[in-house]
Amino acid sequence: PLIVTAIYAASASTWNGLAWIVGAALYLVCLPALRRGAWSRATST
Repeated sequence: PLIVTAIYAASASTWNGLAWIVGAALYLVCLPALRRGAWSRATST
């Protein structure tokens, strides 16, 4: 979180859309892992 905060603070004055792009990228990276976890729980019960 500290690195993301530093990047946001450095880019907030120039371009505020970076926070939205980083958030979307994190969501896209985490979504397969979350789906994999839900799938393994559904098949193990």
